[in-house]
Amino acid sequence: MSHEYDEKRNFFRMTVDSPMTFRIEGSDQACHGIAKDLSAIGMLFLSEQGAPVGAKVEVSMGSKDSLVPPLRARGKVLRVSTVEGNQYEIGIRIDEHL
Repeated sequence: MSHEYDEKRNFFRMTVDSPMTFRIEGSDQACHGIAKDLSAIGMLFLSEQGAPVGAKVEVSMGSKDSLVPPLRARGKVLRVSTVEGNQYEIGIRIDEHL
């Protein structure tokens, strides 16, 4: 019996299209991106600024809905790929909610 990959996930992955910022540990520079999907333990976002695989990052994302709190978390970059020439698709594992 064949299962779609998404069905095997332990956590629901929510599609979002929200501005966010991230900072690579050891840097004071805040980088901007657009969050594309989010789960309890991970995030995928697009940015013009890349990040090395294995880097520790802090991410922040506001909320348009007063019922949903803003997100602040620390995590680790698991994958980076180039898309659309000047954009990076960055996948992180969320290790700690702040």
